[in-house]
Amino acid sequence: MWVLYVVFAWILSQVAANSDENTIRLYAKSLTTRESIDIGSISVDEKSKAQFISSEKSFGEGEFCVGTADVAHHECFAVASGPSIATGVFVVQLDQLKHIGSISLQNDASTSSRVAVKSAKVVPAPNLKPSTKPPKPQPEIRRVKQTTTDSTGATVEVEVEVEEEPKSWIQKNWMYVVPPLLILFVVLGDDDKK
Repeated sequence: MWVLYVVFAWILSQVAANSDENTIRLYAKSLTTRESIDIGSISVDEKSKAQFISSEKSFGEGEFCVGTADVAHHECFAVASGPSIATGVFVVQLDQLKHIGSISLQNDASTSSRVAVKSAKVVPAPNLKPSTKPPKPQPEIRRVKQTTTDSTGATVEVEVEVEEEPKSWIQKNWMYVVPPLLILFVVLGDDDKK
């Protein structure tokens, strides 16, 4: 029974040691032969220090697709020739939780380091609920009395419900707009007569 406790404690210590750093494995897949070659791994610790561990495998001539299965949607994040993979700089972007969120490959001969660490910029979240128009007013229902003739020929007064669309501002207030305009046109007269 104590063996299980020791094994469990060892597993927990390994998990705790590995949780302090992010490690991703990189590979290069030939575009012509589809052969996959292990490039190495990148480890980033909690202090944002990165280390590249190369597998020291040689790349032949031709184009390769560089990728990783450890970061989502990065199965092929760069296409490069064999020599540029061996000398390229891997740029790792960390998110707010210091996890690897994105990776890219740059050809920069001026740096001696194979890994550059950058923090991802925080951008404002998009407005997923834009302002909506107010709901269209429902038509008003009025009771109107109508006179109709029934099947016997007699006229009958019937009360019917009629839906009315709400009126616009100009429909409601035309009497305050039209008469002053008519008076203005009459008073100003025609300028051509003078």
